[in-house]
Amino acid sequence: MRLRIFLLIQFILLCGLQGAAPAHAHRLDVEEDYSSDYYRTQTLFGDWNGVRSSMHERGFDIELEFFGDFTGNVVGGGTKKGHATNYLEAELLIDAERWVGWTGARFFFLGYALASTDPSVQINTRQTVSNLEATDTVKLFEAWWEQHLFNNHFSIKAGLYSLDTEFDFKDTANVFINGVFGTGIDLSEMGPTGPAIYPLSALGVRLKEEWNGFYLQTAVVDGIPGDPDNPHGTQVVLNDNDGLLIANEIGYKVNSPDHPRLHLGVGAWVYTTELPDIATPNQTQRGRHTIYGFIDLRLFSETPGSPQGLDAYFRAGVADREAGWFKRHIAFGVAYTGLFPGREQDQLGFAVSSGWAGDSLRNSSRARGSPIEEEEVVLELTYILAPRPWLVLQPDIQWFIHPGLNPVVDDTLYLGLRVEVTF
Repeated sequence: MRLRIFLLIQFILLCGLQGAAPAHAHRLDVEEDYSSDYYRTQTLFGDWNGVRSSMHERGFDIELEFFGDFTGNVVGGGTKKGHATNYLEAELLIDAERWVGWTGARFFFLGYALASTDPSVQINTRQTVSNLEATDTVKLFEAWWEQHLFNNHFSIKAGLYSLDTEFDFKDTANVFINGVFGTGIDLSEMGPTGPAIYPLSALGVRLKEEWNGFYLQTAVVDGIPGDPDNPHGTQVVLNDNDGLLIANEIGYKVNSPDHPRLHLGVGAWVYTTELPDIATPNQTQRGRHTIYGFIDLRLFSETPGSPQGLDAYFRAGVADREAGWFKRHIAFGVAYTGLFPGREQDQLGFAVSSGWAGDSLRNSSRARGSPIEEEEVVLELTYILAPRPWLVLQPDIQWFIHPGLNPVVDDTLYLGLRVEVTF
């Protein structure tokens, strides 16, 4: 009861805070420019007396960011319990052209330290409460080189790579905290440890061609990333039976003053190695696969070219019916920027995700006399505001229906708060 009252009060108070523009979820490799003004105004530690802007001019950018999730189930889910997930990330981006005159090349390194009590474990939901949840560890997660060629129409990226940074990526979905609104569960639940997406990366190569808004990208990565027997630290293990995971995506992406933001994508992933049946592990099959498509767009702008307005996305995926927990997945969400007067940069978002259990899993559960639910659903309502340019607060509500596909687990309500600090 105390936890319930505390989280409700916390949510109400935070929604009333006044603040500046959000600094939500930075990544050095996708920001256009980091200048002395950015460091001075948008980070807690500032420009380090000119050191960071001087490094930027020489081609080096460094950033630290902290994410803290604090959640608790107030309805359902068995014992009422609070959870905390703490994530500290360090990034280094090297622009090789500014550094040594190497045109079109850059290097990127990302490491993180994570400590989490894993709220999803309590109700065994497959659609995780927090997209930060993982095994406690410290690791180098990304380390790659990228080369742009032919007037930036073609690029190659190679190294320690995470597929979810570029494949099945929707800007509107990035507003939400639940992990399912990133990579769909038809993809994320494949393989013995999951594919090369957070919290696992793998050695691989990505090729991308872009022309007139259209793009085609292909990635080839280690089929079983990391070490299944050791989830801690940076594990790069290349076994003969790992095979490869091949990802392809073709799409159209445009965002200009005379054209509202639009991103269409269709993709497919396939494993070259044999993967087990989710319900009968001793049965394996080569060519386990998934197919997905999405649309992510600006539906309405308060004025032409204004950041204030309504964005939306819809995503659907179909997986191998025997290889993963889910054979089908759909998700959609909407997010309004600047809905309330005087809060032009705040974002209010609502999203729904539904996954249908794979045939093999359902049949085996029924044969054992413990049938499972056909569908797991999660709904999320979230609000993003920034009391300071370097501080983001995100109150969050999530409702789980049939968590873990378990018919004896009650539907569960989670209240939470995410805190982001850019140093």
